[in-house]
Amino acid sequence: MAALTFLTRPLSRRGRVVVLLGLAGLWAGLDRDGLVDAVGGVRDFLRMPNDDLEIAFGAFGFGFYLALIGGGPLAQWLGARRTLLICGITAAAATTLTGFAWSLTALMLFRLTLGLAAGAIVPASVVALLAWIPPPERGWAQGMVQAGLAAGGILAWPIVTLAEASGSWRAAFPLFGLLGAAWVMAWFTWFESRPNAGFGAEEMTQPPLSKRAALGIMALPCGLAFAQSWGMELCRRWLPRFLIDYWHFDIKLSPTVTAIGVIAPILGCLAGGLAADMSIRHSGNIRSAHQLTPGVGFFLAAFSLLMMPIGENEMAIALWLGLALFGLSAAGVLIWVVAMDVGGAYPGIAAAFIGVGITIGRLLSPYYLGQLTGMWQVPFFVGVPVLVFAGFFSFWLRPHVELPLKSVAAQPMPEGQSEGG
Repeated sequence: MAALTFLTRPLSRRGRVVVLLGLAGLWAGLDRDGLVDAVGGVRDFLRMPNDDLEIAFGAFGFGFYLALIGGGPLAQWLGARRTLLICGITAAAATTLTGFAWSLTALMLFRLTLGLAAGAIVPASVVALLAWIPPPERGWAQGMVQAGLAAGGILAWPIVTLAEASGSWRAAFPLFGLLGAAWVMAWFTWFESRPNAGFGAEEMTQPPLSKRAALGIMALPCGLAFAQSWGMELCRRWLPRFLIDYWHFDIKLSPTVTAIGVIAPILGCLAGGLAADMSIRHSGNIRSAHQLTPGVGFFLAAFSLLMMPIGENEMAIALWLGLALFGLSAAGVLIWVVAMDVGGAYPGIAAAFIGVGITIGRLLSPYYLGQLTGMWQVPFFVGVPVLVFAGFFSFWLRPHVELPLKSVAAQPMPEGQSEGG
């Protein structure tokens, strides 16, 4: 298994790349959720109403999703090593300065900068990993990045809580910045852009991309990224509002629902990646392996939402919500893996398409649909069919076809072979 391979070779060059990027995701999650956990102290110190704090949170989201689209092409242009080094330095500085924010304007500026730096980590990881990780290990590698991002949100809360207990919420942010600075040093010291290259070497100039053919290949992964993002919004934002409005049950006050809701995505990221890798190792067929996992994930999420109980059955709600988040997270990892599969000479462009789908899913959130219509049942009746269709269309993914260059026609690989084989 890929996981055991990495764990037994922690100092190998390939394992080192995966660990570094997994830690980058973990740190980005800490930075993303740190201010959310410190909201009480920030509001009291700056004497801000909740509406103003929402603006500050929105500044991070604007930067994050903008970088989710642009981070891949930037890494393609500058190289993954330089891009993540710049992002790491910028994020460390912005996180530290967040702890010293003196006004809403300053807080917005620091959060926007942090969002831009943190959002580029996932698409840049596609470029960084592609040169190092063969198809039978890509699921595990990308799963580490995504699981790290989810786990960072969990670790932020106890760190901020300890800082507040020591007398100041501000103390947590210089600590996050210090952790970021340590990661930057590790990245600068240990990351190589590609095997058998010196430190600091970047990718060679590539022939031009056939844009029309690339659009045809990436349209489906982009659509599936939208469905996955929309489904996550359905579980995380729409469902709590629906249960409050119709059943007067606040799942945010339930420790059981909260615990399962934060653990399930981490397990989904790791399990989805491992399942895909095991399938390739067993069958040698990258196409079926990278179609099956997202398809099953989407179907599991749709089924879980259909089985979600009505009323205040706390444990049942927690379990079905956890399964939905598990399935969506597994599907999400494989969508990023497909960007690695098809990226070829332009993995950053492939990652940008995934970022576009995720961003549109966030902008057209089912939460906003419920607000717009005033009928909180509508997103459910729209969302479940969307996830079912996404599950079916996952089996039309073409991870065996790389983005074509203008001078080279796209050549599908035999379905019984992987890219490495």
